[in-house]
Amino acid sequence: MSGLRSAGIVSSSKGHGGGWVLERGLDQITLLQIYEALGEPTLFAIGPAQDTPECLVEQAVDAHLAKAMEQAAQVLRAELSRTSLADIAAEFEAKLADH
Repeated sequence: MSGLRSAGIVSSSKGHGGGWVLERGLDQITLLQIYEALGEPTLFAIGPAQDTPECLVEQAVDAHLAKAMEQAAQVLRAELSRTSLADIAAEFEAKLADH
C-alpha cells in the first residue's frame, strides 16, 4: 500500500474511523498507474534462460524471446494505460446486474 500512497493513489489515516481511501476518482486511476506504483512486478512467468549463458543456441533463443517479451510488455502496458478503475467498476456492475 505504501507504493500506492507514494503515487498519490491512496491515503491512510490512523485511529477510530481511520483506514485507506482513494485520493482520486475511479476514472482518474489506471491499471498502469497501479502497476507502476506497485514497483512494476514481473509481467510474465517465462523469459530468457540463464542456465548455460555460453551456449550459442541458448543465446540465439534468448535474443528472440527477449524481443518478443518486450513487445508483449509494451502491448500490455498500453492496455493497462487505457483501463481505469471506473471501467472495471462499470463492468462489475453490469455483470452483477445480469447475475
